[in-house]
Amino acid sequence: MVNFYERSIKERFQGIRTFSRGELYNFYLDYEPDLKASTFGWRVYDLRQKGIIRIVSKGVYTLSSKPQYMPNLSEKGGKIARLFLRKLSGSDYCISETAWLNELSTHQTSFSAIILEIEKDLLESAFFFLKTEIKDLYLQPSEKEMKIYVLEKEEPVIMKPLISRSPIQKKKDKNQTINIPHLEKLLVDIYCERQIYFFYSGAELKNIFNNAFDRYAINISRLQNYAKRRGKAPEIEEFISQELAASI
Repeated sequence: MVNFYERSIKERFQGIRTFSRGELYNFYLDYEPDLKASTFGWRVYDLRQKGIIRIVSKGVYTLSSKPQYMPNLSEKGGKIARLFLRKLSGSDYCISETAWLNELSTHQTSFSAIILEIEKDLLESAFFFLKTEIKDLYLQPSEKEMKIYVLEKEEPVIMKPLISRSPIQKKKDKNQTINIPHLEKLLVDIYCERQIYFFYSGAELKNIFNNAFDRYAINISRLQNYAKRRGKAPEIEEFISQELAASI
């Protein structure tokens, strides 16, 4: 009977981005009309422990078939990260690459920049310190500076302040553990930072979000919390709910 439920849950919710605890309870009630709420709670716990469902936000679940987002660093990206760790070990940081977005966008771009985020208090001093080591290093360029100077460079490095409590994950690269963003952070940053990601706008921005939600596991609570820290939670929630018809 247990295997029957597990198979039936996968069949019932396959292709649905998220479903509520109530919807899952109603699924069980179709087979067990007298199922107690306490027993249902243990069923949910068991499903999570077995990796059949995972929690997206309070009372909201998704099937656990989608992989976690874990992109690979380019050779230069890895070198920049290791240089930073060697010179400024112990500082909070995060490194990402705009080339990662080609996987999620419809129109591919040959432009590839490395984004190095550092805690705000150290940003300016770190910039001048690293400038002697890194070619084509830019500190918080404006959209105009991006278009005039940065876009013509090959793998430029852009430095900007790291938002406190940013959702960051660890990535192994040549025996070094490197901080890279969770997908939720990357999506919020793309939405918020038009001066850097201006070429991902309109339909392309929608495509990136849509593909991210379709291909990877998204933690809505993590996305919302980071969006709040950036002061953009209502805008991003409206964008997702209206443009992607995703459950927030």
